[in-house]
Amino acid sequence: METMLKVLLKIPEPLRIYHLVPIGYGKGNVVAPSRRSLEEIIHCETYDMNKFRSDDQLAGFVKTRTLQGAYGRKGGVQGEP
Repeated sequence: METMLKVLLKIPEPLRIYHLVPIGYGKGNVVAPSRRSLEEIIHCETYDMNKFRSDDQLAGFVKTRTLQGAYGRKGGVQGEP
């Protein structure tokens, strides 16, 4: 299944497909966390290499913009000890 999707969507190696997310309407009101703009993360029809992130870029993102990166910091706020 992964190989077929990678060919269909033109996703390059070494990237892998771990999840496909269906898009629809939720049953109730949900507060969304802060996120990057959709233009930065959505690929239309094929994979856009301009949106590719290196391992170092991903590590920086995890350390500054995710809950995982907030662990160990007082209040989970970037820049606080």
